[in-house]
Amino acid sequence: MQTLKDPLLYYMAEKKTEEMIFIPEVMFYPARMRMRNFLDEVLSTLTTEPIQEVDGSFSDALTNYLFRAGNPFGVDLAALNIQRGRDHGLRPYNDYRQLTGLPRYTSFNQFGSEIGKKLGSVYATVDDVDLWVGGLLEEKAPGSIVGPTF
Repeated sequence: MQTLKDPLLYYMAEKKTEEMIFIPEVMFYPARMRMRNFLDEVLSTLTTEPIQEVDGSFSDALTNYLFRAGNPFGVDLAALNIQRGRDHGLRPYNDYRQLTGLPRYTSFNQFGSEIGKKLGSVYATVDDVDLWVGGLLEEKAPGSIVGPTF
């Protein structure tokens, strides 16, 4: 399972899948973009592929191998996104819930008992949960692929 992004990029030419590209294998290799019609065909393929569901999980391609550039391991996209939020001074998740008119969470269990236990082992209080983490874990708003805070 993953959040919105499949670890493979499907490359279709002439209405058939020509290749499935493992995303970490093409990061930092821009030469491929210079191939005749490559970018057009990738973009065309992206418009026909069904969107993934938003959930709290990521594929190994995005958590262990992203930007590996020939190394055995890469970076973790989830950790990178959390750090980016902190670097840019984003307030914790609960502050944004309040800003959007939602009640603040007072317990980790409000994320669900299983997820609440995991969050409680990582964060000191529910007010420490990062915006990106809390936003992804929210129940979807009706007719939406994300929760009400996002």
